Amino acid sequence: MVWARGPAIRPENVLAQGTEFCEAQRFHLERPIAGESVTAVGVATALEASGPQRFQRLAKALREQQERLVVEGPAQQGGALWVGGFGYAERPRVSRVWQGFPAMRFVLPRLWVLRRGGDCFWGAAAREGMAVARAQLREGLRPCASRAGGDAPAPEPRVDARTSASAYRAGVCAATAAIRAGDLRKVVLARELEVRCASGFDAGRLQRRLAVRHPACAVYRVGRGNRDFVGASPERLVRVAGGTVYADALAGTAARGRTASEDAALARELVLCKKQQEEHALVVDAIREALEACCEEVRAPESPGLLATAGIQHLHTPFEARRGRASALQVAARLHPTPAVAGTPRPAAQAWLRAHEDFERGWYSGALGWLGASGEGALWVALRGAVLNPGGATLHAGNGLVADSDPFAEWAETGLKLQSVLNALLEA
Repeated sequence: MVWARGPAIRPENVLAQGTEFCEAQRFHLERPIAGESVTAVGVATALEASGPQRFQRLAKALREQQERLVVEGPAQQGGALWVGGFGYAERPRVSRVWQGFPAMRFVLPRLWVLRRGGDCFWGAAAREGMAVARAQLREGLRPCASRAGGDAPAPEPRVDARTSASAYRAGVCAATAAIRAGDLRKVVLARELEVRCASGFDAGRLQRRLAVRHPACAVYRVGRGNRDFVGASPERLVRVAGGTVYADALAGTAARGRTASEDAALARELVLCKKQQEEHALVVDAIREALEACCEEVRAPESPGLLATAGIQHLHTPFEARRGRASALQVAARLHPTPAVAGTPRPAAQAWLRAHEDFERGWYSGALGWLGASGEGALWVALRGAVLNPGGATLHAGNGLVADSDPFAEWAETGLKLQSVLNALLEA
């Protein structure tokens, strides 16, 4: 495996380096506001795991692979960079939407570029050995015209609410009844929406639009074969950098206002809403408990702040902790699934969802990102995304439900979340 400093180029140029790489695996993750991105193509080594011990099995496989690697290049990079993610469920059901997205998959790419501020590092890896990796790196560093092309004329799609309004509202009523009966404290019920389009959608174009619309979010793209999962997540699951662990509690949602005064009024209403406060507090408590089990000196503000993105805002409590010996993957294993995507108590919420959600979540509400050789890494909850396929796209959105949740309001709120991606998808 080879690391080198190289020129900073646009992500679509990296994704265009070598058709054979792109067909095997495509990955992009960026935070525009921070000037950070990871872009990768191809597969030198792929690791997959499923079942109740999937995190532990993948961690063991990563350690074994790292012991075999020979690394050349800038010492500060410290080794391999693995990219990928995992689904919501430890054993997902078979789904036409999520073909090629197993329970957990991370790969050591053939070619990748890591950008942080003004620094740009390129890397290459090859099963065939160091000479092939060096050749791949030289090829990647050559100037390459973007193959993404300009924005094509907008297709004429047809939107189909795969989960009907009546079905979702009935689910909300069933959930609130279970909560009032004491079976649950909170559950996150999701719904599915399909956009049919014979010509399909361009994953690169959607990725670029989301980066412009949501610069504070983590804009992601993971592709295999003829499918790409593309979105802009506001919620960090975990980041491990040096000796510090970062995580986010994000729960409680409101629209943005059309004027500054309207926006401020909606923010005040969100902060003061008892239902939203209850929903958020359950997430905060669970994240604190998970971090205290594997980290030290866990810190968080006493009251939530606001995280505002285009069209939507959330109650937000950021966490920091001293890492100790925990890796990003080990912390993720403690956190996932948080009450922000499943509910609480966790086993009861997951069982309720298996009985009431009539579709496979796949990687929606799982997580994706990168893992480093020394336990560092960054994983974001896979929200506000669309699975693109040759016939269109499939979107998902969910809401946290507590005892006094209103079925009509919850349906409207999931619509607000869907619009953050749907508007970018359908933009002329």
